[in-house]
Amino acid sequence: PFTKWYKVDKDGRYPLKHWLFAFFPSIAPVVMKFYDSLSGFSCPPSYILSASKAKSTFPQLKQDYEDGQKLKYCSVFYEAQHNDARTNLAIALTAASKGAHICNYVEAVELITENKDSKVVVGARVRDRMTGDEWTVRAKEVVLAGGPFTDSLRRMEHDAVEVDNKKGEQDTFTAVVSGAAGSHIVLPRKYLPDDIGMLDVQTSDNRFMFILPWQGHTLVGTTDSPSLAQTLPQAPEDEIDWLLREAQTYLKKDESLTWDRSEVLSAWRGWRPLAVDPHAAGGQVSRDHVISFNPESRVFFIAGGKWTTWREMANDIVDRVAAKLVNPGENPPSCVTKSVILWGGERGFSDNLTEQLLELYPDMEKDVAVHLTKTYGGHVWDLCRAATTTGDNTNTPFYKKRLVPDYAYIEAEIPFACQEYACTVEDILSRRTRLAYLNRSAALQALPRVADLLQETLGWTSK
Repeated sequence: PFTKWYKVDKDGRYPLKHWLFAFFPSIAPVVMKFYDSLSGFSCPPSYILSASKAKSTFPQLKQDYEDGQKLKYCSVFYEAQHNDARTNLAIALTAASKGAHICNYVEAVELITENKDSKVVVGARVRDRMTGDEWTVRAKEVVLAGGPFTDSLRRMEHDAVEVDNKKGEQDTFTAVVSGAAGSHIVLPRKYLPDDIGMLDVQTSDNRFMFILPWQGHTLVGTTDSPSLAQTLPQAPEDEIDWLLREAQTYLKKDESLTWDRSEVLSAWRGWRPLAVDPHAAGGQVSRDHVISFNPESRVFFIAGGKWTTWREMANDIVDRVAAKLVNPGENPPSCVTKSVILWGGERGFSDNLTEQLLELYPDMEKDVAVHLTKTYGGHVWDLCRAATTTGDNTNTPFYKKRLVPDYAYIEAEIPFACQEYACTVEDILSRRTRLAYLNRSAALQALPRVADLLQETLGWTSK
């Protein structure tokens, strides 16, 4: 329920700075069909779009350029798009449904050993950030999987097993995560057609840049700069300005499409946890994942990777851990991630789920129905049932109560989100809905009502 195919247009205005691209119009069909084959041809087929056809299909695209060249053709291919926050939550909810213990807002503050003379890590001291309570969690095997913050966990491991280091002795800790920060901006829908975006494969600083339709808006990204990960990052103004300027290389600027800073509805920064394999020559940075096992502490860590390989990552680390949990000579069980359907998909999700919802609630606006089914999958019926059962005394149906105008998020999602481990207003506005990422002003407008609904659901006091 989290994936949608979007057309992506790659401008063929001029050959890139490589002799091979001089022949690209001729070899493009072969190259693009090979790209299609990587998905097993599960995506719609790629094709070449002529300049005249592009004018009507993508009216925001420039036909003439400052250097005197004209648009010659467009290579159109398809990429999948998903709601990353929802996918992440669905993975956690799926794990919980299989018996995992999920604790939101609980952080590891220390890794513990059996005693001061032991280097084997047997668990962690954790703290509930909402209450301040601390307790110990013991485990047969410990895996550090902190994304861009993996090295902070590895530092805890290092400190736990290096207790015999003398003061002043050289620190032997080596980082494995090479953080790269990228800024993104969100603009109104008008900057793109509804169903096609654009990929610039050679920006002014020789990188990739995408401009894509995203949840009814236009998403522009990304920059790339080395940086340590932060928990509350902000997109630098100079990077926001760069994105606005760079997008105008191929897209029109006029009275409607101004590309002004005031048009930016939201901006944020994220981190790619690029991993350095400590065993690789030269410490080469990779987007592939790295798994390592410390025989002294008996701690695993996994770092790096990307969304398109998350199941492979799970499979690799679970198989490695399972092998440590069996007796010598026994065959460990294999990871089952390849056959597990994510939360929301196991309850009968289908492409016509939106139509089924509209049949049950004929006066529900379609954008609300699409949002609910794409977000909750088969659990949309649980949300609707709960909202109908606990509705107030007004005559307004639950699906008519939007958090803010022009956005499909409804009030009934707030108590349902609390069942999915939401604890704070920020959880709702950023991680259960995407309102803060889509439109900062709209998120601020919704904030008081979200707080009231959380207070009712979680029993908050006025403090």
